[in-house]
Amino acid sequence: MRNQVSHSETRKRSSSRYTIRSLAQGLEALERLGGAPRGLTLMELARSLRWGKATAFRYLSTLVATGYLDLDGDSRRYRPTVRVLRLGGNFLARLSLTDIALPHLEALSRRLGETTNMAVLDEAEVVYVARVGGKRILSTNLGVGSRLPAHCTSMGKVLLAWLPEAERERILSRARLEAFTPQTLSDPARLREALRAVRRQGYALNDQELDLGLRSCAAPVIDARGAAVAAINASFTSARFTRAELEKRAAPAIVAAARAISEVLVSRQ
Repeated sequence: MRNQVSHSETRKRSSSRYTIRSLAQGLEALERLGGAPRGLTLMELARSLRWGKATAFRYLSTLVATGYLDLDGDSRRYRPTVRVLRLGGNFLARLSLTDIALPHLEALSRRLGETTNMAVLDEAEVVYVARVGGKRILSTNLGVGSRLPAHCTSMGKVLLAWLPEAERERILSRARLEAFTPQTLSDPARLREALRAVRRQGYALNDQELDLGLRSCAAPVIDARGAAVAAINASFTSARFTRAELEKRAAPAIVAAARAISEVLVSRQ
C-alpha cells in the first residue's frame, strides 16, 4: 500500500502544472458528497475537506447551478442529483462484463499472489473470457477462449449450481462426465449433491479434479435477475494451499471480489 500511495503522489506532483485546481476541488466535493447518504451541510463539507466556508460555498453554489447538486431547503444539506448518476450510468453502460471484472481480478490476483480467471458457461463447458496473472498452471496452458469441462472445474460447478433446475438437468443428462483424476466427480448423483452444496455455501472448491496438484476456488457473478452470468476463480498448486487453507483464506476474498463485480453489473442494468 505504501508503494502504491507513493506512486500516486509522484504522479500527482508530476502532472500538477497541468491541473485545473478549481475543477479538481469541485470533483473532490462531489466525491465527498457521494459518500454521505444523508448529504452534507456547508459547514460539514468545509470541515471534512478543510476548506474555508466561503470556498466551500462557491463550489457548492456552482454545482447546484449546474444541476449536479440539490440543496434541501429545510435541512440545508447538499445532495448529488440524478445528473451525477447519469454520468456514471453512461460510462457503465459502455462497459462489457470483462471491462467491469478486470480491475477486480487484478486486485484479487495481487492479494492472493495467483492467477485469476473469469468464465461463462456454454452447455457442459466453461469458456474463459478473462485471465490475470499469466502463470502456467501445472501442465495446462489456459487463455481467453480456452474451454474446460464444467463438471470438474470450480467455475463450472458454480455456473451449473446457479442454473434453473430444468436447465441444469438438461445439460447434465447430455454431458460426458469424464474422470480426469481419481478425485473427479464423474458419478451424476455425487455431482448433483456437490452442486447443491455449492449453491448453499455460495462458492465452489475444486480439489485436484481436473489435474492432480491443482486446486481452485470460484464464486458467481450475479446479475439483477439473480442469475449467474459468469464465475471468477483463483487457482493454486496443492503444495501451496491445502483444502482447509483454500476455504479459510482464499474463498472469502474470491466471494468478495465476485460480489463487487456483481454490484457494478446490477447498477448498470
